[in-house]
Amino acid sequence: MRKSGAIVSFEKRDSRGRRHLYEFCSGVDLRSDGAMKVNWFSYQLINKDGKVGYTNTWITDFKVTTQNVEELVDAGRCRWKIENETFNTLKNQGYHLEHNFGHGKKHLSFVLFLLNLLAFTIHQILEMKDKSFQQLYEKIGSRKELWGNIRAMINMFVFESWNFLMKFMLDKSFRHSFIKT
Repeated sequence: MRKSGAIVSFEKRDSRGRRHLYEFCSGVDLRSDGAMKVNWFSYQLINKDGKVGYTNTWITDFKVTTQNVEELVDAGRCRWKIENETFNTLKNQGYHLEHNFGHGKKHLSFVLFLLNLLAFTIHQILEMKDKSFQQLYEKIGSRKELWGNIRAMINMFVFESWNFLMKFMLDKSFRHSFIKT
């Protein structure tokens, strides 16, 4: 494709002396039978010292042009960042997500993976919308410690509602007894 001139390439330099290399090509066969065509683009960041700082490629059904390739690269990088941060949270902040989820007999691991994602989604909603939860998270300061405290409470006591649990945990006497502030 390069030899035929089908790939469009251009470069920009920023104020910090870095080079931004963009390439794209339209109508690339995704399958050997030619039944599916995609648009391909790539980006490479070369630091002032000549070392490659970042490189990636993407395929899309969006039309790629010299006018929009930078925006598409930014969107691709943001999507990767969101995915990376989400999986980092799921692996390292109490959800115990591992690479082997999705493998195994009778799809049990996949079901556990989906339950983890469901819990993570509910937790994100709580962080955005539940004022009591937000106050408790602010006081404890760690997502892992917060959920550990919530788990401990529901293992020791039966609460009539989520709101009652939150009020109980926000109570000053509870904080001084159980939560280090």
